[in-house]
Amino acid sequence: MPPPPVRRDPPKPPPVKPPPAPLQPPKSKRAPAAQRPVPAATQPPKDSFKATSPGTTPPRVQMGPYVPGHEPKNDKPQTQPAPAAPRKEEQESKGLENWETYPKALDTTVTARQQLQDGKDRVQTWKDNRSAGHGLAKTMKEGVKDNFAKSIEGGKNPKDLDNGLGRLGKANTALKGGIGASALINGEVSDAYKAVSTGGLSSSNPEERSDALDALAGAGKTSTETLKAGLETARDLEKYGSAARAANLSLKAAAPDLSLKGRLKIAHNLSMKAFNHADAGDVGTAEKFDALKKASRSSTTDIAAKAHGESNNKAQRRLNQGVKTGAEKTADSAFDAAIDKGAKAAGGKLAKFAGRFVPGANVAIAGFDIATAIATSNSKDASPGKKITAWTTAAGSVLAATNIPVVSQVGAAFSTVSDLVGSFF
Repeated sequence: MPPPPVRRDPPKPPPVKPPPAPLQPPKSKRAPAAQRPVPAATQPPKDSFKATSPGTTPPRVQMGPYVPGHEPKNDKPQTQPAPAAPRKEEQESKGLENWETYPKALDTTVTARQQLQDGKDRVQTWKDNRSAGHGLAKTMKEGVKDNFAKSIEGGKNPKDLDNGLGRLGKANTALKGGIGASALINGEVSDAYKAVSTGGLSSSNPEERSDALDALAGAGKTSTETLKAGLETARDLEKYGSAARAANLSLKAAAPDLSLKGRLKIAHNLSMKAFNHADAGDVGTAEKFDALKKASRSSTTDIAAKAHGESNNKAQRRLNQGVKTGAEKTADSAFDAAIDKGAKAAGGKLAKFAGRFVPGANVAIAGFDIATAIATSNSKDASPGKKITAWTTAAGSVLAATNIPVVSQVGAAFSTVSDLVGSFF
């Protein structure tokens, strides 16, 4: 019997791998927001999500179990923010607490003494005119004319370095100009600009108008006084410096053995004489100063002897390289050079401009003082003393600008004193 046939199954195809599943973000352990149960305490009432018609206010969502008429209360105390501390207003230092009081006291002292001295000179001129038989009207007219001319001449070519008060006045003028420039840079100009640019002068608020007027007047007065002080200082330096430089060069050429220290001291002495005596018309006319020239010869020899620690005879030989008779010529040449240069400076453009500026500056300062007095009177914060001194200062400035003999000098003195007293209020 033949063996049964062997059953052969067809070969099976290789298993097909399923395609990889797309990457899924890691599953969070928390249930989705839609599937998470809402706590009962935070479930809103059913009616709170109903649509509302336009123009109506939606109902307020009540947190916690909703019981009509029984809203939950917050038992925790509410912390209120602490009230802000009141802002302290910056108050301007007054009196001796303000450093500007001290240079102002110096300016007041020097100016008052100068004006009183000028007042005495005007009184003497008045007496001389009356003694000459002039009537009261003519004396007054001549006095005003003379006072105005001397005011211009004093602004153009002062001769006040022959005493301590005059030298102190020069230092005071330079100090006043520096302080004025510092005040303008540190805020007075910006305050005045803000007052004008913001329309403070035309404001409907009286207090704002007063503040703007005060700022504008203060900046105007400080600018005028600073410019005046700067012109006077530059004028004095030009006259003194040109005379000293000319004398120094003359001595250097005629006496090369003279030390630098001795040469500078002699040049200083000669330039002081030129400053106090040279006028604009004295160029080339040094012979009118013969008496002063003779006095300068002995002083030149004395200064040279002290500078070198030797006798006057040796100093004279040193002044002209051993020739004794040439010492006088050396001193005279240096004196003539100082006089000529000082006279040219006295008639120069800077001196003329300073002389014309002084009378106009007095009028401008009077106007600014009046504006300050008006602003002070309208200020609620100004004390009665401040108001009185402001008007006193303005009245003195007006009198100073009139050029009436004695009256203008007394007015200028009163104005400076009142300005100092006002700084204590």
